[in-house]
Amino acid sequence: MLGLLIIWWVVGSAILAVPVYIAAKIVKVNLDGYGWAFIATLLVSIVQTAVAKFVPEAIFGLPIAILASVLILSVTLGATLPKASLILVILAVMFVILGFVAIELGGRTTLNFYGHAYSFSKDGSYSVDTEGGHGEINSSDGRHFSGNVVDGKPNGQGTLSSLDGTYAGEFRDGLPNGQGTETWNDGAKYVGEFRNGKPDGQGTETLPNGSKYVGDWKDSRKSGQGTITSTDGMKYVGGWIDGAASGQGTLTMPDGKVYIGEVRNGLPNGKGVLTSANGSRIEGEWRAGQSYRTSGIWADTDGTKEEGTWNHDGTKSGGTITWKDGRQYQGDWKVVEGSDELPDGSGMMKWPDGRRYDGQFSDGKLNGQGKMTYPNGKVEEGLWKDDKFAGQ
Repeated sequence: MLGLLIIWWVVGSAILAVPVYIAAKIVKVNLDGYGWAFIATLLVSIVQTAVAKFVPEAIFGLPIAILASVLILSVTLGATLPKASLILVILAVMFVILGFVAIELGGRTTLNFYGHAYSFSKDGSYSVDTEGGHGEINSSDGRHFSGNVVDGKPNGQGTLSSLDGTYAGEFRDGLPNGQGTETWNDGAKYVGEFRNGKPDGQGTETLPNGSKYVGDWKDSRKSGQGTITSTDGMKYVGGWIDGAASGQGTLTMPDGKVYIGEVRNGLPNGKGVLTSANGSRIEGEWRAGQSYRTSGIWADTDGTKEEGTWNHDGTKSGGTITWKDGRQYQGDWKVVEGSDELPDGSGMMKWPDGRRYDGQFSDGKLNGQGKMTYPNGKVEEGLWKDDKFAGQ
């Protein structure tokens, strides 16, 4: 470590001795040659290093280092104290000019001052990096960082505040990387892993409405396996693709229904089974959250029970319908979303009083050719219209 420091002193002094030599000539200090400027610069560098090491705070280290530098320049160069001070002023002006040039050409420059590294960027941002690694960075877009700074960038633990919210956690090369917590001004919060400034890996997101996601992330999107719950009782456990619930999963509805199967964009889509606490169980194919070709048992809250098939592809649907009042139907039916299915097509219906009808139905009513048999043996066979016998 000392060897590298000596090399830095020698090489750095050899370079910095040039502006010292020029500044001495400007204030008309007679030098026998470049060697004296080099010796003076080397001594100043050594003293400033010692000051930065043992008196790192700029408020104390800066005046001590300036005074020591003036005395060294005065003694080494044979200059009066005012001229030695003027040499330092000229050097400071030269370094400021060179700093602006460096910012314009490279976009950033760094000045080391007694335990602090001051970095300035073309975009108006600047940082202060202490010898221990802690620093402050202020950007022109309103962001403020406080934490470990290396080469003018957040590295290690720190806190970044912006107009949108706050991130606290690990950084690498200026970006959130590792474990961290991001809180937005609207109340949303993410706790977990980051990579290259984005949520990536395992993490938990809580939204202002109370919904919560726990699972995998990729490039700021929910991706992999995860669980989301909402305050209304909705819950999904399963696969995620590009921020949407997609793949195999289990979806629990607020009314207690549970769907297990394939999901796309948060809706049942593909093969799956829907069950309810009242005994309903429907299995088959789903599209965009709606049953497409399914079969099973469905029980309504009004006591109606259906067992059969529900097809939305143009093919016939049907089965058995049992109503609370004792009626029972077997045959084709018309699928009605959100309500009981309607007998439609060929079928048979029985009444609690013993009547039986075999024939055609339309929109839930006796329509078409059919035969009604009464308990007393009477038979009416022929054309029926809107539940009434129209004759032969």
